[in-house]
Amino acid sequence: MPEARLACLLEQVLQAEGRQAELSLIVVSDDRIAQLHEDFMQEPGPTDVIAFPLAEGPDDPFLGEVYASWDTARREAAERGLPAQRELALYAVHGTLHLLGYDDHEPSDRARMHARQEELLESFWRGLAEFDSGAGEA
Repeated sequence: MPEARLACLLEQVLQAEGRQAELSLIVVSDDRIAQLHEDFMQEPGPTDVIAFPLAEGPDDPFLGEVYASWDTARREAAERGLPAQRELALYAVHGTLHLLGYDDHEPSDRARMHARQEELLESFWRGLAEFDSGAGEA
């Protein structure tokens, strides 16, 4: 997925969540995310996405950083028969929701977070399809 579309997706997520803020999305290899996973979470091996909240208060315009593994996105997407770009978009949204305060440790929180990320992704893809088909033209 081109950088501009990822940026547009995350802007839409922030807007839908009522936040005017900034964040960094860094796409990395499995080796790099495994190193971050070990260094900061004391968990061995790669993972799909890690979010580092860096806001120093509720009014801080910079939420933090989201690291997403392109290697994991390609592998997981291939296993599920999906485009790797869609999987990467899922990781980006998931990490952004973490920066916005969503949690997925408890089953009820996980269900709420996953429902929200799917809703946001569907809305984004639907908007892209309408734009690409010319339905959004005046």
